Amino acid sequence: MSRMTRQQINVLSHLFSLGAIMRLAKGESSAFIRSFLNEARITNEQKKRFQTIGSFFDVVFNALSTSEIRNEYIYKSALAHKRLLGVHSLNTATMLNEFRVGGSKADVVILNGTSTVYEIKSDRDSLERLASQLSNYQKVFYHTNVITSEKQVASVLAAVPENIGVLCLTKRYQISTVREAKERPELLSSVCMFDSLRRDESQAILQNIGIELPEVPNTQLYQALSALFTELDPMLVHSEMVKILKRTRSQGSLKSLVDELPRSIQAAALSTPMKQAEQQQLLDALNAPFHIAMS
Repeated sequence: MSRMTRQQINVLSHLFSLGAIMRLAKGESSAFIRSFLNEARITNEQKKRFQTIGSFFDVVFNALSTSEIRNEYIYKSALAHKRLLGVHSLNTATMLNEFRVGGSKADVVILNGTSTVYEIKSDRDSLERLASQLSNYQKVFYHTNVITSEKQVASVLAAVPENIGVLCLTKRYQISTVREAKERPELLSSVCMFDSLRRDESQAILQNIGIELPEVPNTQLYQALSALFTELDPMLVHSEMVKILKRTRSQGSLKSLVDELPRSIQAAALSTPMKQAEQQQLLDALNAPFHIAMS
């Protein structure tokens, strides 16, 4: 049975975008998957490998995860599988995607008893902005890591400070630790943490540590809250931030859904906001026989 070509894998890699997953969750699987199959020129012989829509996604995922054109989603999936679900669980830890930190967006943040951020640098990515990204992250998170490919490890090691952890996603879809992240709590900034939180989250932190909320007009609230955070111990703010984010952005309710999903879709489900009905529709779409759904 013929394997997928690089061009086919590249086209089908876009199946794992948030927009594509939402289309599945809204019951639009047949038409848009057919368009991907046509664009990728998937042969009838190749289609015989697909039993269900879910197995189709798994086959594409497996081909992409061991290819030389792995995209960001493969790295996020590896972190979800090997770190979040492999070391922790959705009952005790939370994974955040694209979390705003200063002028950057952290690719993946995992919160358990502390905070760990992972910046993804695949073979497709430049290291040009890495220094500024890591500088931002160290003001908000306790452990900062870069996860990259085997090709880029040497370049990343040369480009980042010694306290930054460096991880490698191997060709076999394993995460190896090249260098452990070292704690630099003195770099934490209460104001930077405040700026990364929603207003209700920052207010909850103040209430938890016994500080009265300022009674000012909404137009002045940001400045008033920021001024209060300026005076707070960064270690205390960090501890409370982790507690609040684990509560406000908990993924515990997704555990049963994730357990039922094909492995290839699990990371996408953790970063795609879906209503209960959409979650069921996603499962139904993925369990549908491939030949019937595509006919």
